[in-house]
This record gives sequence, C-alpha cells and structure tokens, in this order.
Amino acid sequence: MEITDYTDYTDNIYRETAISWALHAIKILFGIENVRKTIIKSFHPDVQNIKWSRTFDAFQQSPTEKETEIVGFCKQIINIEPYVVFTASNIQEHADDNVTHYQSYYVDNNNKHIYVIDPAKPLNGYGIYYPSVTINVIQPFFVSKGYAFDYITLSNPAQTIEDDVFCQSWTLYILLHILQNGIGNVHIPIKQINKYGVILQFFQEVLSKMPQLSCDLNNIYLEEIKNNKELILKDGTTKGFNCLLKMDPYHLIMQTQKEDMVVS
Repeated sequence: MEITDYTDYTDNIYRETAISWALHAIKILFGIENVRKTIIKSFHPDVQNIKWSRTFDAFQQSPTEKETEIVGFCKQIINIEPYVVFTASNIQEHADDNVTHYQSYYVDNNNKHIYVIDPAKPLNGYGIYYPSVTINVIQPFFVSKGYAFDYITLSNPAQTIEDDVFCQSWTLYILLHILQNGIGNVHIPIKQINKYGVILQFFQEVLSKMPQLSCDLNNIYLEEIKNNKELILKDGTTKGFNCLLKMDPYHLIMQTQKEDMVVS
C-alpha cells in the first residue's frame, strides 16, 4: 500500500504545533515492541531470532520487578545462536520520573560478546543520559557469564541536547545500521540540525516503506492530543485544538523539514 493522496499543510497556521505532536506520536510508536520487531524484519529480512527480540520500557513494574524480568530474559537468550537483539530503557526510580533513555543490545552468543547501543554516549565517558539499565543490570549479568562488553562506537553522540528525545528512534536506526553493515563505527553528524535531518529521513523512510504504520501513528497522535487538551488550550483556542485533531500525522511527517524540528 502506498499513500499518494497528500494534504498540503504548508500554509496551515497550526502546522508547527501539529508537527511537534506528530513527532511526539512517532517517538511513542517507535518505542513499541511489536512495531520495532516489524521494522527490523522489514529492513533486515535476514535478521536472526527476531521472535526473541524484546523492548523493556521503564514503567510497567517496580524497579526490582523490572530488573528481575530483564535478567530472566537474559538467562533465556544467552544460549540462542548466533545472536539476539533487544532494547531496554533505564528503569523508572519513582512514580514521578518520566525520563526514559533507551539502549539497544546485540548479544553475540557465538563469540560471547555483547554490544551496547547508547545514542547519547560520546567516545569517552557518558553523555547527557547515564545508561543505568546497562551499567546496573545488563552489563553485570553478561560479564558474570564471561562475555566481553563494548559500546557501539558513534562518530558523534546522537543525543547531545535534551530537546532531542528520540532515543527510541536512534537506537533502532543504529541497530539497523549494524545489522546491515556489521559491527563498526556508525557515522552521526556533528551539528544538531543535521542530526535531526538523519532521524527525520529515517522516519520518512520507514513510513514510506511501511505505510501500514500510518494507522497506528494516527491513533497515537489523536490520543495524545486528546489527553493533553487542557495543555493545548492553555496557549491556544478551541478552533486550533479541533484543527489539530483533523490533521494527518503521516502527511505532516512526510512534509516536515529538518528545520521544523529545531525548538525555538
């Protein structure tokens, strides 16, 4: 299925606000386990053991239960050859903690080596987000089993500012890169505007290749706008709110330019 009937939002006065909500919606979409599996399989049909691939978010259980669940999963996959890929977010420490930071993993069971994708990590030390689920949960488990441990090298960290909230998307982008090209350095631009250009192109490529995701994207977009009606009306109007509800996030993202992603 290819979507060709575009609504042009170029001159819509609510375009900027609508784009921000569309990007928010695709961020959520790319964090959903089944969606990630589908995207990985679509872009890399030869991926191994995709049925074992999991995405552990931060919010489902208490920290202790979440850690137990992740370790239990690691015990299940440690003998599955040749490799398993999965993703986990830093575990929520308290009820008011809404900050997530996703990391992805390539577990090479043939060679007993785990590779970590942390989109915020510079060449040395840690970036703007500390990869606590890696350091506190996943690394200790695999090292205790005799695995070598390394981070995927990024030419530049993908996330260097808090306005870039696309860790779910960056981990997926980088994971697909290493599945396609093998373990090695992944090029990330230096300038923020060009980083936005890379991740936006990735969004557009996925939606072009998999237009069936547009339905899920639209449902998330509508739900998020409705759930945030009070916030939207605080600085807007009922007319503007209703206009946002009528706009199509698929078309919005396909028409977005990297400059639209810069927060003023």
